[in-house]
Amino acid sequence: MQHDQMFQPSASVWNLQTIKSRVQAGVQFPNAHTRCTVVDIGNDILVKYGSAITPHEGMATLYVAKHTTGIPIPKIHAIVYDESSQWTYIVQEKLPGVPLMDVLPTLDMNTRHILAAELRLILQQLQKFDSLGPLGLYGTPGEYRETCIGEFLLHFPAERITTTDEFANYLPKAVGALAPGVAMPPTDAFDVNRSPIFSHGDLVAENILIQNGHISGIIDWGLAGWYPYFWNDWIGRWRNGMLEFRDGRWAEMVDLAIEPFPKEYAAFQKIFAIATLHI
Repeated sequence: MQHDQMFQPSASVWNLQTIKSRVQAGVQFPNAHTRCTVVDIGNDILVKYGSAITPHEGMATLYVAKHTTGIPIPKIHAIVYDESSQWTYIVQEKLPGVPLMDVLPTLDMNTRHILAAELRLILQQLQKFDSLGPLGLYGTPGEYRETCIGEFLLHFPAERITTTDEFANYLPKAVGALAPGVAMPPTDAFDVNRSPIFSHGDLVAENILIQNGHISGIIDWGLAGWYPYFWNDWIGRWRNGMLEFRDGRWAEMVDLAIEPFPKEYAAFQKIFAIATLHI
């Protein structure tokens, strides 16, 4: 398939020239991500593009939407690659609602519990993919370059990460190579024989839309793929250190929605924190 025809349904009107024209006339969303732009082009359609956007995000979204029911996920209209800029443009449905992160401090306990129950059902839907792929992002087995360990991979490349043991030991090995003498915690907390899970990869309050007290969208599937079994718990709790989440409301939702792995979380959190300081 040509780069400029990565995903275009039959009779699609979405070619690169049309997309760029619509983007110029659209309204850009405020976005802290310097390598990505999101533009509302009207008719409940968004265009995401930039050096941080990959075809993987659109294809993973299509994959999940096709094989699940009940997950509010954006419809993908087109995925088009621009050879000149090496940017990917994803044309997708604009889902209703606002990010959970924006309104979490205002939600009462009953609403938070309802949202946590809905999130738990979404995670149960995703479990049907658990055994269908090897570790790695969707479409790129063994690769985690866009994830939170991606920055480390720039400095200490790993050919492929194909097992939980390799995933858990990657950061200790990277620190050992790049900052010799730094003590790292042991990795014996991880069950290296446990099967991976299919995960959104970054299922946190920024990527959950809500409307009228219910989940109206799960967005930004760019990190979707197969991860070690504890990943949903770790990525959810990782946000607790941010000032916005220190009131405990997000932590409460994580407790209700996500299977907990406290010893794995504690071990990987120590490893990640030390690696961040030394790489």
